Amino acid sequence: MKTALKNETRPMRVNMFFLQKVTDIINQKISDPGLSPGSIAKELNMSVSQLNRKINAASGYSTNAYIIQLKVNHAKKQLVHFDKNIGEIAKNCGFIDLAYFSRTFKRHTGVTPSHYRNFVQRT
Repeated sequence: MKTALKNETRPMRVNMFFLQKVTDIINQKISDPGLSPGSIAKELNMSVSQLNRKINAASGYSTNAYIIQLKVNHAKKQLVHFDKNIGEIAKNCGFIDLAYFSRTFKRHTGVTPSHYRNFVQRT
């Protein structure tokens, strides 16, 4: 029984280690508009399809969705902790188009970046 349990946790540890490595790469390059599954796969010396399978197994997200989720989380922190305008924050998160940033942010949080900032500042 202990051996079976030990064998089950090993893949989880490997997946979490891999996901942390990918997260570190994304966080280092979060402001790069060229950040993509292809650029991450190249850095990890693997194919995009391998990367997609491993990220999906570890997180349940596609690689693109995982990148966007981290970018939105980074934007949320910036909106709360810095007095930068929304355009600067979008740029710091790798978004070139402010309208696309706002739509993406709203799709993930339910509110626009400015509403998010105002709501958090009031609480």
